Amino acid sequence: MIRPVKEISRKRINFHCFTGRRAFLFGAMLMVGLAFGALAHSEVVPDVEEPKAGGGLRFFPSNDVFSPLLADPKERQFFMSLLQVKTSIRSYTLWSVGFGESLGLLRWDGNSFQAQLGFLAGVFSQFDWSTPSKDLLNTDFTFGMAATHRWHNFSGRLQYYHQSSHLGDELLLHNPIPRLNYSYEALENIIALENSLFRFTQAANI
Repeated sequence: MIRPVKEISRKRINFHCFTGRRAFLFGAMLMVGLAFGALAHSEVVPDVEEPKAGGGLRFFPSNDVFSPLLADPKERQFFMSLLQVKTSIRSYTLWSVGFGESLGLLRWDGNSFQAQLGFLAGVFSQFDWSTPSKDLLNTDFTFGMAATHRWHNFSGRLQYYHQSSHLGDELLLHNPIPRLNYSYEALENIIALENSLFRFTQAANI
């Protein structure tokens, strides 16, 4: 039986789209599996490093004396979130991704006090997963310096950073939004009180 050319083309297109989704899910599962495998066979570096014996000044420490803020969407760390957004106009699925890191330059270890100075940088993007081309909505770039300290159960971070925000090309093409290069500098101070069960934080920005 000879099938019409139009029907064969349509089936091929559907097959390739389905294959693309399967490939994406397989790749995501493979990356997660490799990450857990590497974690199980390697030494885990703690978020906060204990003071070195003898104390003193050292360069390029392996981590920070201030624990990362896990619930902060602009914390310099690696994450991926799937969100369902509903507005007065439409509902859509949103992927929010980010990656960032801090680089310690030098640290002072005392008997009960630690202080550190370093760089920090991060990139944060949002994608509209409900569109055929998975439109990029916005990307924020941050870069700055941070001074952190720890004394017993108290810790703090003072950071000065620059942020620039850029709307996605697809968003600008589909909506009458004027292009604007939005950027600013900010000074942020965070103090924290923590133990093995809880953590209280207080932040201020200017």
